[in-house]
Amino acid sequence: MDKIIATLEGCDYESKSKKKKAQTDMLMVDEISMVGGKILSYLAYIKQRLPRIRFIVAGDIPHQLPPVKEENRNFNDAYCLKEICGFNYVKLNYNFRMNTTKDELWDNWSCNPNQFKIDRGNKPTQRNLCYTNLTRKKVIQAIQDTIKNPRVLVCHNIRDFQSVEGQTKELKIGMGTPLIARKSIKDLEIAKNEMYYVCGLKEGFVELYEPELKKNIEVEDADILRWFLSGYCITIHKSQGETYKDKYTIWEWARLSEPQQDYYKENFYRRLRYVAQSRSTDPINNIYYR
Repeated sequence: MDKIIATLEGCDYESKSKKKKAQTDMLMVDEISMVGGKILSYLAYIKQRLPRIRFIVAGDIPHQLPPVKEENRNFNDAYCLKEICGFNYVKLNYNFRMNTTKDELWDNWSCNPNQFKIDRGNKPTQRNLCYTNLTRKKVIQAIQDTIKNPRVLVCHNIRDFQSVEGQTKELKIGMGTPLIARKSIKDLEIAKNEMYYVCGLKEGFVELYEPELKKNIEVEDADILRWFLSGYCITIHKSQGETYKDKYTIWEWARLSEPQQDYYKENFYRRLRYVAQSRSTDPINNIYYR
């Protein structure tokens, strides 16, 4: 933390030019609902050490999913969060993704999940969301088995492919296959959870394209397994912050729609449904349920 404080104070130097770094006046924290107690305490510490720094914190804590394994903590009323923001609060009422001031998905859709019918006859979509990692692997396996003449990368790390959160035993890729970064790689400027698409296949290498920043990278086959997972299906947790204009399928809808006796669990499932459906710019026409 002392090194971070020094950098924010302008007491650190650029590694290449050796020039002194500029003093930081403002910090922006997006998707604050995904920030857990540990990181929140770090931010509070920075604010205490450097009270002149202004924080801009953005997110939707009441409706988005809480950090994993911290589902029962009340971050929305956290005093340290208010302290970080200088007790300032601005509510934005216009939803640019849906082009409306109403929140039909939260007020109506999330409370009435049974109005959306499961249709097992729909054609498979290239984008899929699910609740559990077990389903994630099953969906990925089913879709990648349809790829014609794929490059097959075999995971020999037993602990990795046996872990529900880990790699599939075989990762099959072809042109256009989506791959989600499972870690940040500084040298290649890869950020965790960024989605890349296969745009070229060379001997021992895979060319990837990231459409948001319009960047191309080249990665060795062995590093593909260590750095990426198939993006044909991701968990609803990982989809937070994303916007989808294409069609996609939400899996395990029957489970997500089951009434819960416990208030906290019911609220958590409601958030899962809301996050899954609100990724779309056209949820009425572009979402299928399985």
